Amino acid sequence: MPDAEIVIEGDETIAFGPCTIVPTPGHTRGHCVLHHGEYLFTGDHLAWDRERGVLRANRDVCWYDWPTQLRSVARLRDLSFCWVLPGHGDRVRLDPADIHMMLDNIAGVALSGKTAPSKSGAGVSSP
Repeated sequence: MPDAEIVIEGDETIAFGPCTIVPTPGHTRGHCVLHHGEYLFTGDHLAWDRERGVLRANRDVCWYDWPTQLRSVARLRDLSFCWVLPGHGDRVRLDPADIHMMLDNIAGVALSGKTAPSKSGAGVSSP
């Protein structure tokens, strides 16, 4: 058993006080994001690429399974938020419609086998 206060199993979202825990495996097998109103605490699942001005998923730090991580990125589209608060790097406030477009592009481009960013700029970093 992992050394944790709460162990989340499965892929269903879980209410946790005023927050929602959303399992997002990929970066690690048990990775989760925390959603609270307009805020999404992404840990290592997503990051803000300041140079390109887009959200990105980074294959170089995917320790479990890249296709699973991309499916988890697509799943975030079901949430409404405007702040992305990653575990590393800058936090960013974006229009929710722009966030959804970037999530679609990250998951769609990467799952299609491409490694370059899409036309709208959302990125997938890979070796």
